[in-house]
Amino acid sequence: MNTRRWLASAALLTLVAGGSAARAANLIQNGTFDTNTTGWTNVAIWDGTRDANSNPNSGSDQVPITSSGPVTCTDSVQVVPVSAGTGYDASADILVASALTNVAGQASVNVDFCSDANCAAWPSTIVGSFSMGPANNSNALDTWLHVASGAQIAPAGAQAAIIFLNPCANATGTFTANFDNIVLQPAAIGEVPTLDHGGILLLAAALAVAALLALGRART
Repeated sequence: MNTRRWLASAALLTLVAGGSAARAANLIQNGTFDTNTTGWTNVAIWDGTRDANSNPNSGSDQVPITSSGPVTCTDSVQVVPVSAGTGYDASADILVASALTNVAGQASVNVDFCSDANCAAWPSTIVGSFSMGPANNSNALDTWLHVASGAQIAPAGAQAAIIFLNPCANATGTFTANFDNIVLQPAAIGEVPTLDHGGILLLAAALAVAALLALGRART
């Protein structure tokens, strides 16, 4: 292989290894709440007056909790299928609505991986979990707070993930959180290296070194 071919091969493999992979579709159904809360169960109230992107034609999921004691929580819930060993990115936007809140609290997005389809036997089938947030009266009062997880690998045995949009009131009173732009999607290749991807990186590096050596020989 001549010097130009070495250089071309190295550049191509480096581009393939280091470039951003196209992301798969969001696994969440109706994560932007454009017109309703379809796909979400338990407490899910569509709010057409609050949208994280300030889109007048969209809205968000409003989840209020009224507490009569110490910490009390509720949630909107959705279950999606996942593949064990696959990396997933998650993100969301959360707002605490001051007009509907008279007590301190916090809101988060919690994800549990389950070893059974549809998380039907949750919580006994939890094999892993992660959380995003919290948003509270200090950092998200009438302001959208963006939260993200970074790449999370579904543990061995995971078949599904259950997503909770979860506000909690810390004392007697009402705490209301809005949620928008809920995302759970396979991570880009560059974020969760696999053995195959690592092999490509090593091969690209080896070819780059070989190309430089070949170039040096061609100049002498």
